[in-house]
Amino acid sequence: MLRRGRPHGCLWVLDVTDLARIQPLAIFEVSELDSPWSRATPGRFGAHQFQEHMQDTLVYCSWFAGGLRIVDVADALAPQEVGYFIPEPGQGKAAPQTNDVDVDRRGLIYIVDRFAGFDILEFSPPSHRIP
Repeated sequence: MLRRGRPHGCLWVLDVTDLARIQPLAIFEVSELDSPWSRATPGRFGAHQFQEHMQDTLVYCSWFAGGLRIVDVADALAPQEVGYFIPEPGQGKAAPQTNDVDVDRRGLIYIVDRFAGFDILEFSPPSHRIP
């Protein structure tokens, strides 16, 4: 299936203060230019799965061929990428397909590739983060 010219999945930031009136605040997108494998076929590029529990203002996102994206939503109107990791494609594959992400209590990040691959990462957030 060709995906050229179609928008990719993105991260939406929503105000859920009033569940009866959920309001969109911002979106965060990753440019195809930010991954050497974004246009590899077959493959996908775009937001897929987010860490299911948050401990601070960082959102850890799997982005298929865009790898792992770490986005700070401290300013909900202007989410900012503060880190990323793009793994190499699995053997015989055109692109990485980072499918799932989780972060443990120690801050270790676990990402899984849809086809082959498992990475354990550690991230040191910038010291100038917005409180």
